[in-house]
Amino acid sequence: MDTARYAIFDYLEVTGHDVSEADIEHAAALDIGLSFTNPRLLFASVSTDPRIRELWRHYISVNVKTERHGIFDTVAQARAWIAARAGA
Repeated sequence: MDTARYAIFDYLEVTGHDVSEADIEHAAALDIGLSFTNPRLLFASVSTDPRIRELWRHYISVNVKTERHGIFDTVAQARAWIAARAGA
């Protein structure tokens, strides 16, 4: 992951989950270390499900580098965001 530039998480076909806020906070804590080894890595989450979007909003809220994360309705929007950020 040290050389990765972005990750797109496509949850468009997810219909349910059993992820807790504590699970999200654990994953965000792991991301803190990653943010130091690869500070330019961008994460785009794609979902129209309000429950999944809320989990991602929580993930972003407890994350150190919130500007690295985006939530989108379509993969095309996610790719456009990544392209715009990568050029900055």
